[in-house]
Amino acid sequence: LICRTLTGEAVANPSNAAGTQLMDLSRGEWDPWLCELARIEPAQLSPLIDPGSPIGTITSEVADLTGLPPDLTVVVGGHDQTCTAAALGATEPGRGLLSCGTAWVLTTVADSPDGILPPVEGLPPGLNLSRHVVPGMVTLSLSLGGLGATLSWWARTAGTELVDLLDELHTHGVLPGGSSPYLMPLTSLPDPEGHVRAGGFVGLTGATTRADLTRAVLEGAALETAAFLESLAAEGHITRRLTVSGGATAGDAWPLIMADTLGLPLTTAREEPWPALGAALLAGSHLRWFEPGHSPWTEGSGGSEHRPDPRRSELTRRRLDTYREIGAAGSALETAHD
Repeated sequence: LICRTLTGEAVANPSNAAGTQLMDLSRGEWDPWLCELARIEPAQLSPLIDPGSPIGTITSEVADLTGLPPDLTVVVGGHDQTCTAAALGATEPGRGLLSCGTAWVLTTVADSPDGILPPVEGLPPGLNLSRHVVPGMVTLSLSLGGLGATLSWWARTAGTELVDLLDELHTHGVLPGGSSPYLMPLTSLPDPEGHVRAGGFVGLTGATTRADLTRAVLEGAALETAAFLESLAAEGHITRRLTVSGGATAGDAWPLIMADTLGLPLTTAREEPWPALGAALLAGSHLRWFEPGHSPWTEGSGGSEHRPDPRRSELTRRRLDTYREIGAAGSALETAHD
């Protein structure tokens, strides 16, 4: 719609079109068989053009309305998540991006030489496989439920702002102990049948403080992320570095918990309109201002750098194992009540 409004040409791009389930990911074209299943003719769909390709110039009406030069070229953009990944330098295998809004989205990058896609049989349910805006790369993304909404829920329940809870946690000590409580997130990952279990705190005692519960909420999000990354690693998609953006990165509490839980170096990105900057990167690549896949914003894009502490790795592993056991027990209990 935006392309047509600006140029008069209706086009789409493969990084967005993958979500329609009508595209052949390996070729980056509409798939006739999938279209037939949906009773759609490929000719009814907008042509697919690679991100960073020119569409044309703006129409005279747009030029008159906006004051922009009439010879201004419009370049194809991409999906917001893949544009964000490009802007933050997640453009090669082993790099990952976690966007922390109301809905958290975890995206990892895999290569796709000559259109050959990675095997998908063993990947987690609900995974979205899409084309990256960077040539030769694909993205593996999963919406981690409403983990951001869980943080908002806890702030409302605690009767204060999230930033105040983070300050309180910093005062009491960020890192969990062996007997710290757990939160099974309220919108946990679905089981193989697609069902999402309700969550709750586990391991409360008379000595549990509000700071302990805040830590449990933050650690629960980190444990969910770790479980997903491990399921990808089992299929050969190993994430070696993660960039995190969004409100949960305020302060050091959650990034420290996340780095230790994942066992990965983690960079927090400052607050910027990263999807728009990624689209600008595509336009700049067309103008040969930048090399494809190289972001001028990669250096210095982080608010801080966090590395896992090897001294805490054993405790982190035990807590992840316990978290899985609690989840399995909860699943068995729900099955017994069904």
